[in-house]
Amino acid sequence: MDVDHLRELYDHHAWANGKILTQAALVSTAQAAAKPWEGVASLHDTLAHVVGAERFWAARWRGEERPPHVELKTIAETEALWEKTAATTREFLAGLDDAALAREIGSPIRGGATLTIGSALTQVLLHSVQHRSEAAALLTEFGHSPGGLDYLNFLTERDA
Repeated sequence: MDVDHLRELYDHHAWANGKILTQAALVSTAQAAAKPWEGVASLHDTLAHVVGAERFWAARWRGEERPPHVELKTIAETEALWEKTAATTREFLAGLDDAALAREIGSPIRGGATLTIGSALTQVLLHSVQHRSEAAALLTEFGHSPGGLDYLNFLTERDA
């Protein structure tokens, strides 16, 4: 793993989040709050969870205290916080070199694996993929599919 590759993966991450948020802005308040399937959070709750997790990890990477919980009432509020968090993450990534990826930061889970900056960055990416797919399924159910979110779609659009 090298920092340039992680930066590119984060570019994909931001691009895919943008696709989700663009479509999420089109759903009604009732749709954003709906839980159409057993065991799936609402679109709003899913997006709020992901941005909350990203804020938590961004603070850990920088050696800061856990940020206070923010009650996000709308998709627009969630998007605004996500944009702020993404800017913080980009700033952090810009200051990294390959050696920094191996720096240990411990585990947020008692007795959990010791994480490095690189593994924690990877955790955020993969955690978001899971929840983006849930959000994409909900959006598609509501008639607002975000379209293809694959890495190849990102590369094709970026290089066009």
